[in-house]
Amino acid sequence: MHTLGKIGFDWKLLIIQIINFLVLYYLVKIFFFKPIIQSIKKDIAEKKRVEEEKKLIEKKVAEWSKEKEKLLKEAESKANKIIHEADEFSKEMKLKVGKELAKYREEYLERIKNQSR
Repeated sequence: MHTLGKIGFDWKLLIIQIINFLVLYYLVKIFFFKPIIQSIKKDIAEKKRVEEEKKLIEKKVAEWSKEKEKLLKEAESKANKIIHEADEFSKEMKLKVGKELAKYREEYLERIKNQSR
């Protein structure tokens, strides 16, 4: 140990340097690392929350998309049914009107014949 003193090594200075280092490390840890670590943890928690919300939204979008397709198919089916019913109704009305016109025509012709006699 005496040889270390000969080359300029001072134990008191080493102990003071170690104490200074520990105090500096403690201060940096409290005022610098702790807030950064808390911020990182907060960001990670926020990221997880956002990812969960994203998954929930994607799930709802998929459900709504399926519901939309179902409603569109139902609407198309109802529209086709209404169109078919309207076509049938128009055909029935054409036949009915045609028969009535034929009947009125016959009556009119009959009246004309009766008036001519």
